[in-house]
Amino acid sequence: MAQLLLADTAATVTIGPFVDKTDFITPETGLTAGAVDAIEIYKHDGTAAVDISGTTTFTHRNEGVYTCTLSTTDTNTEGRLTLVVVDTSVCVPKSKEFMVVQVMDIGNTATTAPTALASNTGTIRAKINWIFDYLFNKRTATSSTETIYDSTGSSIGTGSITDDGTTVTRNKFS
Repeated sequence: MAQLLLADTAATVTIGPFVDKTDFITPETGLTAGAVDAIEIYKHDGTAAVDISGTTTFTHRNEGVYTCTLSTTDTNTEGRLTLVVVDTSVCVPKSKEFMVVQVMDIGNTATTAPTALASNTGTIRAKINWIFDYLFNKRTATSSTETIYDSTGSSIGTGSITDDGTTVTRNKFS
């Protein structure tokens, strides 16, 4: 399973263990960014590798496992990201898969109340705010229309109501 990385966010990731290319057992503990053949990333839908050996730190931690830094430029494309480290004269190449995802901001930052309906493609925050307004603020209903209001008393949406004598239906707000 791919490790998740936040889009446009610097990260320090682990890769390894790197083992000797002749016995496939002995951990390689002396690799450095300047000495290995390549430290590259492949971004989602990219056709070519991006060499990051000059912009990353590559540090041995233990038993052939290394940390590698990824910059905000490295993580600026959502989707699959593959990190590859190669040194054909010393060790077996290694790769690691990541999934770069966008943050869904539903934190505590200030926001304004909705002034219109949330759309299907709107943000999670806009949808939650609209649900809050629907449940918290004033609503009125006649025999044919339900209206929802914002905290200032302005209408932000209406839904038609039908009654066939058995079932009352409130249709989609618009």
